[in-house]
Amino acid sequence: MTTPGSRVAARIALAIGVALLLVAIHYTDWTLVRASGRRLLLSIAASIALSGVWHMARTVAWAWCFSSPSRVRFARLFRVRMAAEAVSYVTLRGVAGEPLKVVLLAGDVDAREATAAVALERLAYLVGTAVIVGAASLVALATLPLSRIWVRVFGAFAAGAGAIALLTIIVLAGEGTYLGGLRRASRGSSPIAVAGRFIADVETHLLQVAREHPGRLLMLAAMTATSYVLMSLEAFAILRLVGIPVSLPAAVAIETFSRVASFASSVIPANLGALEAASLAATAAAGVAGGGPLALARRVRGLFWASVGFTIYPRGARTTAPRPRAHARSLV
Repeated sequence: MTTPGSRVAARIALAIGVALLLVAIHYTDWTLVRASGRRLLLSIAASIALSGVWHMARTVAWAWCFSSPSRVRFARLFRVRMAAEAVSYVTLRGVAGEPLKVVLLAGDVDAREATAAVALERLAYLVGTAVIVGAASLVALATLPLSRIWVRVFGAFAAGAGAIALLTIIVLAGEGTYLGGLRRASRGSSPIAVAGRFIADVETHLLQVAREHPGRLLMLAAMTATSYVLMSLEAFAILRLVGIPVSLPAAVAIETFSRVASFASSVIPANLGALEAASLAATAAAGVAGGGPLALARRVRGLFWASVGFTIYPRGARTTAPRPRAHARSLV
């Protein structure tokens, strides 16, 4: 059931998010957008359409991270995800939005399960993206005429992805939990003890879903790959629609570099400045002269979906209690 504290937190996040969105809109060069003509408008429309399918794929992946994929209605998950992503976009991506998802789901599902589902989806996306980045880097190394420095950059991407993949395999093939000692040490009713047990319970649920349901991992991997393909197609469509020739391997290379850059710049609200720099660097690495239109189209796309997220932001408090759930079998 929602609490007064969660409702206040959600409203504060909404107020701060809308204010920061207005700042981001103000600092966007709309004169340049209007002056760029019909081709850029078409590329923006294509970007919004492809990213809309991307958001749907990410929501499907999230649904499969709960104890039951139908635990929460898809429409509800999509609304909560878009609202949280809007806050994340204008603040700290991957930091502010994830806890907000748990807060907004307070009337739908137990906080431990919601936290585990959010963490599993995020980890699966990061690991899956890292593996794809590594594979795409190898493709770029084999097919594109890269300069020496870009050979080193994409080589580092591939090596890092290999290390992440190996660590993931070790965790999935293992047994037991890694924070069992935290649960045993967290006795009593102090806030620290309660938080310790909460974290241990979340880890237990997350590892159970990941280890005991390989079909779900396949679904998460498929949705991550789908997301990557969609964003590569977005780069391809934007550049082609503005009249810049680009091959599909080059578009994949552009998305590969852009994805890594987006992780590195996640602390920058709305990615102001960083998006433009990353787009210019990514297109330069692929030997394509189209960083400006790419950045501009993706800037407008991001603002569009952030506006959608704040428009459908859950404002009403849900007073229904979360559905009963079976207690997770301890892995310890």
